Amino acid sequence: KLETEKIVNAIKNNEVYPVYQPIRHISENSGKFRKFEVLARLSIDGEIISPLKFINVAKNYNLYEEITKQIVEKSFNYFYNLKNSKSFENFKFSINIQMKDIESQEVIDFISEKLKEFKLANNLIFELTEEDFLTDNNKVEKTKKFINVFKEKGCEFALDDFGNGYSTFSPLIHFDLDYLKFDKILVENLFDEPKQFYICDLLIDFAKRNNLKIVAEYVKCKRHEKT
Repeated sequence: KLETEKIVNAIKNNEVYPVYQPIRHISENSGKFRKFEVLARLSIDGEIISPLKFINVAKNYNLYEEITKQIVEKSFNYFYNLKNSKSFENFKFSINIQMKDIESQEVIDFISEKLKEFKLANNLIFELTEEDFLTDNNKVEKTKKFINVFKEKGCEFALDDFGNGYSTFSPLIHFDLDYLKFDKILVENLFDEPKQFYICDLLIDFAKRNNLKIVAEYVKCKRHEKT
């Protein structure tokens, strides 16, 4: 079991780093990815640590904002260099945003400053999890304001992990979103569970009617793609 002190020290020492998970467009067969999800990791004593092991520690020690700032700084620098290298055009990358970020003016100002510095607003997607955005009207309004501020700068927004746990349609109604991300639980047994298939079919139809792009986890075969 990791010692809490090691996690705290690693975060304080700027040792949070991003990894980039590629997302393939269904029509793209060249192997050249144009969309990436930024994921946070820590490396402690040679072990790669997932957020499941350090996010709660960070929150308990009031260090969560540091994780967001380190991920923003490092990923923005990476994609700025990628953009200027002309290796990719029209690419997008997404970072996860939680309620603690939305409620922090320091984080909002930091991201705004970095967007101005690196000029990546049109490339950036914020991923919202249902987590605690809808626990009260105050948080809903703060989230709406956050979305409006960064939409005006040119950023886009996605609802992450839809279908996981007790998902509701409230975020789709309340928030101005661009993407709906299906959790793997909606996809992995798609052809074995008729109800699951029909739910996905309805969600895809809803997305089309509301100009939402679909991103799906666990797409493993041509049959998934055609569906």
